[in-house]
Amino acid sequence: MKLIAFNHHSRAKSFPIKFDLPNWHLVKFEKDKQYDADVYWQLNVQGRFKKIDHAFAYIDSTNKPKLVCESTPFRKNSYIEGNINSWRYRVGWEHFLNTGKFYNSNSPSDRWEKLCKDQKIKVKPYTQGEYILICLQNRRDTTLNSLYDEWNTYEEWFNDLISNIRKYSDRKIVVRPHLTTGPWAAQNIAKRNDPSIELSKTFKNRRQHEGGKGLEAEILNSQVVLGYNTNALVEAVCLGKPVIALSKESMTWDISDTLKNLESLNYQINRTQWLYDMAYTQWTLDEIANGTAWEHLKQGYIHGR
Repeated sequence: MKLIAFNHHSRAKSFPIKFDLPNWHLVKFEKDKQYDADVYWQLNVQGRFKKIDHAFAYIDSTNKPKLVCESTPFRKNSYIEGNINSWRYRVGWEHFLNTGKFYNSNSPSDRWEKLCKDQKIKVKPYTQGEYILICLQNRRDTTLNSLYDEWNTYEEWFNDLISNIRKYSDRKIVVRPHLTTGPWAAQNIAKRNDPSIELSKTFKNRRQHEGGKGLEAEILNSQVVLGYNTNALVEAVCLGKPVIALSKESMTWDISDTLKNLESLNYQINRTQWLYDMAYTQWTLDEIANGTAWEHLKQGYIHGR
C-alpha cells in the first residue's frame, strides 16, 4: 500500500507530520503531475474562504481514499513546549470532523487514560450554573463550511440561534467570541440593546491553541454550552456541563442535548464510552510516524470506508 502526503501539508511548527513506514512518502505537489498513491494524506480540507489548495482538488479527483489530519479536540494542555512527538492529532477517513470515519466505536479505556495523564485532564461531575454560554468560531474557518450551506452569513446564523434560544429560555446569554470574531460580536450585541445578552469579559485571555483559564471559568459558571462544532464543547463536557451542538459534524454530537431542553437539561448522560471513543480519534506524532495509527485505521482501507 502506497501513501502520499504533500510537503505543504506538513508544517514545521504546528503540524510537523513525518512517516517512518515503507512506501509512505512526503512529496512536493506539482499541479500538472499525476501521482500513483493507493491512499492520500491531507491536512484539513478546502475552506470556502481560504486560498485554493490545488492538492485538495487533485486528491478528490483521484477517487482514492484519504486520511484527513487536524488538531486534537482535547485542547487543554495540548500543544505546549516540550516533546512535540507526544502532541496529538486527529486522523479520520475522508474528514477530521464527526462525519469522518475513525473506527472507534466501543473503544477500550487505555488511550483515554493515557491522554488524561499526559494532558492533566480531569473529568468533573455535572453541575448546574447561571447562564447560557455560546462559543463562537472563526467565521472563515474550514470547520464552518457546512454552516454556509444553510445560512448566507455568520450573522444570519447567529441571529437565528438567538431567536431559537428565546423560544425555550429567557436565561441570560453570554457570548464568547473567537479572537477573530470579537469586534463583530461586540457590534452585534450592542445593536441588540438587550441587557440579557452580554459579551464575554475573558475571551482575549487565552493561549494560542486553547481557551485557558478564562474559558474554563466561563464554562464552569454556565448552565449549558452551545456551539456549532467548536472544540470548546469538548472541554465543556469534561468540565461537567451539558452541551448543545448545532451541527452533526461536532465531535460532541452523540452526547448533545437539544435547544428545546434548555430548561430541562439531561444531567445523566454517560460520558465514559464517548471519552474512550474520542481518545481513539487522535494519535501522537510518534504513533503516526511508526505506524501505530495506521494499524488502527487500516481497517477502513481493507474493508472499505
